[in-house]
Amino acid sequence: MQHRLGIRWLAWMAALGAGGSSCAADLTDTTQVCASCIPETPEERAGEAAGRAREAARREAQNAARYAFLKEATLSESEIADAWQALPYERLGLTRTECFADCPEYSFVFIRASGGDSRARALYEGLSGVPDLGVYEGAISLRQYAELCLLTDRLGFLELDAEYRAPWPGDATTIIDVRHYSGTHQVVDYGRQGPPELIALELAFDGAAANIAWQPLPAEDAEDAPDPQDGVAEE
Repeated sequence: MQHRLGIRWLAWMAALGAGGSSCAADLTDTTQVCASCIPETPEERAGEAAGRAREAARREAQNAARYAFLKEATLSESEIADAWQALPYERLGLTRTECFADCPEYSFVFIRASGGDSRARALYEGLSGVPDLGVYEGAISLRQYAELCLLTDRLGFLELDAEYRAPWPGDATTIIDVRHYSGTHQVVDYGRQGPPELIALELAFDGAAANIAWQPLPAEDAEDAPDPQDGVAEE
């Protein structure tokens, strides 16, 4: 939206500077309004709002069907397999980097399961400033994984900007990296400058990881395990 408004603003200013007939109103007369110079008409705004409403309704209907199993007390093995298959995220990951003040540096990833497996695999790597250093393995339930997927959708993660950065140096960076059926999406939040939706998702991911009974992964297994930071761009 900001990009489109920026283009309209530049086009408007260019038209004003050109002094062409399309914007021939006397700009010193505040009673005159040049309709062709207005970057967006009420009809266009109404059309965009209606389009957004239709898209939101479509997503809500899709999510209602996709996450309907969350209202069930128990699921059969085939229903569990169908639930995993319907979830739009193959993996959900978070990384926190170091800072000048010895901030905790770690990363973890939740990996969607398949078939009748009732738990998603979780991998954690503690790098510095955390009690558990090294590589660990755990799991979260289908319900927990699905709730994180639903929250990711509801908070509009895929529509967020790729980066939010504070102007000062030396702060920590939080990176959320997800693998959606449409591709890999990553958002960098340096200095906790992201919108409330992003902060809420960061806290939800951290909360899910905090409740896992992490077990050290033997060195021989750690070498073959997926990297929690796989796909995360270097800062």
